Amino acid sequence: LKFSTNHLNTMDAFWLVVATIVVIYILLCAYAIKNPPKYVKLKSPAFKARIIAHRGGAGEHVENTLSAMLLAVEKKVDMLELDVHITKDEQVVVCHDDHLLRVAGVDSYISKLNYNELPFLKNNIPLDEHSEVAGGSTQNPMDRRIPLLEEVLKQTYPIPVNIDIKINNDKLIEKTAEIVSTSKRENSVAWGNFDEKIVRKLHKANQNVDLICSTRTVLKIIFLFYIGLLPFIPLKENFLELPVLTTLYKLLLNPLLFKHLKKRGMQIFLWVLNTPEEFEHAFRNLIMSLAEELLADLEEGEDDDYNVVEEAAQVEEKETRAKGIYNRVTAVAHLLHSDHFQGIMQRITDRIENSHLTTISGPVESHPEYLLIVDANGLAAEIDNEIAVVHKFVRDKYAKRFPELESLVPMPMEYVACVKELGNDILDKAKHNEQLQNILLPSTVIVISVTASTTQGECLTDEELAVVMEGCEMAIQLNDAKLKIYQFVESRMHCIAPNLSVILGPEIAAKLMGTAGGITQLSKIPACNVLILGSQKRMLSGFSSTTILPHTGYIYYTPLVQSLPADLRRKAARLVAAKCTLAARIDSVHSHSDGSAGLKLAEEVRSKFEKWQEPPPKKLIKPLSKPLDQASKKRGGRRIRKMKERLGLTELRRKANRMNFGQIEEDILQEHMGFSLGQAKSGGPGGRLRTPQVDQKSRARMSKTLQRNMQKQQSAFGSVTSVRRQLAGTISTVTFTPVQGLEIVNPQAAEKDKSAESTNAKYFREDAEFIKVETPIPGHHNNQSK
Repeated sequence: LKFSTNHLNTMDAFWLVVATIVVIYILLCAYAIKNPPKYVKLKSPAFKARIIAHRGGAGEHVENTLSAMLLAVEKKVDMLELDVHITKDEQVVVCHDDHLLRVAGVDSYISKLNYNELPFLKNNIPLDEHSEVAGGSTQNPMDRRIPLLEEVLKQTYPIPVNIDIKINNDKLIEKTAEIVSTSKRENSVAWGNFDEKIVRKLHKANQNVDLICSTRTVLKIIFLFYIGLLPFIPLKENFLELPVLTTLYKLLLNPLLFKHLKKRGMQIFLWVLNTPEEFEHAFRNLIMSLAEELLADLEEGEDDDYNVVEEAAQVEEKETRAKGIYNRVTAVAHLLHSDHFQGIMQRITDRIENSHLTTISGPVESHPEYLLIVDANGLAAEIDNEIAVVHKFVRDKYAKRFPELESLVPMPMEYVACVKELGNDILDKAKHNEQLQNILLPSTVIVISVTASTTQGECLTDEELAVVMEGCEMAIQLNDAKLKIYQFVESRMHCIAPNLSVILGPEIAAKLMGTAGGITQLSKIPACNVLILGSQKRMLSGFSSTTILPHTGYIYYTPLVQSLPADLRRKAARLVAAKCTLAARIDSVHSHSDGSAGLKLAEEVRSKFEKWQEPPPKKLIKPLSKPLDQASKKRGGRRIRKMKERLGLTELRRKANRMNFGQIEEDILQEHMGFSLGQAKSGGPGGRLRTPQVDQKSRARMSKTLQRNMQKQQSAFGSVTSVRRQLAGTISTVTFTPVQGLEIVNPQAAEKDKSAESTNAKYFREDAEFIKVETPIPGHHNNQSK
């Protein structure tokens, strides 16, 4: 009993210690969750995102395209989300799928194609293979090209970007890290993947870029949170992507977990809401939970970064400040007065004034003339983008005076020139304006004058009109600078693109290079897209579309193509575009610098043009064969002679073909002169035909097989009567006779009776007798018996 009592006391003490440790552990974990230790806190990211454009804003435009992302930036999103792959020539491109069937309708893979072989994306791309939600669309095919990651990062600076590395490829990770570093976007980029292996490689490639949690890390966070160890485990990831409408989302739906991760410096993204049902579900569950948490924080009086009131005030202040800044075009367009622009234009001016043309010798990539041409082409592309920005600024400001003008004049420079000409007096200046006639088509001028008389716009103040005119002047200066660049590049085309210049001429070749952004970029564009470079939009405004030529660019209006008839020009433009693509690729690798390859391609084009315009071959007149007096050899013989006799003219036809001389014939139809009976008639008019003699040679004949079958049938059935006739055995004949009355006869049964009678007619008939008996019958003495 004493031993048992001591044992019980020991067990009680043990469980008491265990309970004390558990209570202390729970209290410590609860305190640490609300107040994370400093050593587990992450560095604060340089940006905070609330509204993220998934795949660059796939619902508003074609997904993962540069135009979609620029549209998302224009709509003031906080972050862009995009996906990257690597091509065969190691170019990092922005696309969600490696297999191009869903996004481009092509059964191929990005990893197996070079960048210049990639097709255009299609319109209305579904979000996935089973989704009914379709993306946006655009009519301009250049807006549907697959962009490079480097191009996207430069064009969307400084908007934060969420990069999803789609495949576990070391070269892709290395190239992406290099692009992020050279673009100076380390502080405005977050990257990651659901695969933990890819996240580790990304962290190893560049530790200065923020990471996104993988699936394994998310599960680890959930597990550590529910056992209480999460506050003591450091994490290297800064962002947590939370899928909506999943089991994982339901597990993470805990205000304490959100609050703890927020205090540690981690941002949480919700993805992805596409349909109204998903938005309703998310706002009803998760967003409302977060709102309750924020209200609780306000009640506690804590300083919260996501305070709704402060955020609304900040947004309002930001918008107010933006309105004041955007009252000048220089607030949105910085290129014209930048050092980069001024330096390149000054170098171009010096080169143009220098009439001596430099001959490039040695490695062309390191020559100053070549480097200036490359910079000039890049600047031309930047000028196009800047003109688009200025055009939007002028359009927004001038919409107060003439809102309908935007739809009537879609081209930027035409719109700017029209606004500068019209000013505030749109009704007076739109009529009988010669300067406006030089800018726009006569039909468009008529529509503008009619619309100006009915517009609801209000007159601009002097300050507002001055701002609009400042934007117009900037756009015109930028356009003049672009024309100057084209002039310089045209004068140096023998150095940069000799083969392309031989085909198109220096002027058109320079325009193509300027639009594409250089000879290297031009060489990466397929021929079908080179064909439409330089195409312009035209508004019909109710007029005929016969004079509008869609999908016609610089190549279509070259003298080489315009020299052909109108029905051959489109076909010729496609051929020239294909040859220009080949010439651009030759020039991009600096091969055939003497232009011999371009001269060969131009000769091929001209020879095909001549072949197309050749008259059709003259139709050959086949002469008659030479007449021969000798009799032709024909098949003969007794059988042939009999066939000719059988198929020859009968005596009646021969007489009908003859007619008596000096005798009026009586035609058959009795209406007009026509066919007559000739000498077949035995007398004059109204006489009878003479009975013809049957010619045994031409009479109708039956084959021997048919004759045997008819004889067999006649012998089997006899002559046809009302009782017996040649019918099938399933048919019976009912006849009323004066002797027997009603008689039903089965012809098949009658045939059997007849055959049986013929069989028994000799030996087995009833009156048959013995004819001869050779063995004498015992008891008879005579030798004959009956």
